[in-house]
Amino acid sequence: MSILNILSRTKLYWGLIAIFLIGVLGSPISSKGNNIFLSYGNLLDVLRQVSTTGLIATGMTAVIITGGIDLSVGSLMAICTVVCAMLLTVPGVTPAVVLGVPTVAVVALCLGILVTRFILLNIEKSRAGPQATHAIRLDSIRGLVTPGIVGVILCSLVLWYLLPQVGSKFGVLGGWWRLASACCSARSTASSSLPGGCSPSSSHWR
Repeated sequence: MSILNILSRTKLYWGLIAIFLIGVLGSPISSKGNNIFLSYGNLLDVLRQVSTTGLIATGMTAVIITGGIDLSVGSLMAICTVVCAMLLTVPGVTPAVVLGVPTVAVVALCLGILVTRFILLNIEKSRAGPQATHAIRLDSIRGLVTPGIVGVILCSLVLWYLLPQVGSKFGVLGGWWRLASACCSARSTASSSLPGGCSPSSSHWR
């Protein structure tokens, strides 16, 4: 294989590398002498901005491969963005919190299980060789236990990363718990200050 064939097959990656190098070389330098383009905050912003386009491109790739076409991508992205913004600003425990975090945990669990089974199954197929005529099957350890462990670990890592940020990112769950705690404290204080330790629902107030 000649060098020209290698370059033609990897031309997409060379373009990405060239864009990255242009960003690094053309980036300004902070007062501390650090490259702003390579800073953690800038790279996180870039990934956040392209995440929506990447998810849509992934879905559209599957649609095009199956021979279909979908013209509602733009409108669907717009309505999802508006609904997400509305859920994030509504006070109290919103569906964004109640459904979003468990859904991400379940997706991480299923993704860990499926990817692990796929990798182990391909390893077993490569060991069997192309001359294998029987169906490749995994035993209980590699087919169930190992993927389950990997899925639980991935789900735990996702929850460990997300749960401390729920109050600050959503801005509603933490305030809801603080409000509930304050109401409970005020109610207990008011009950203890009543004559005879009675509560408003007792016979003393009837």
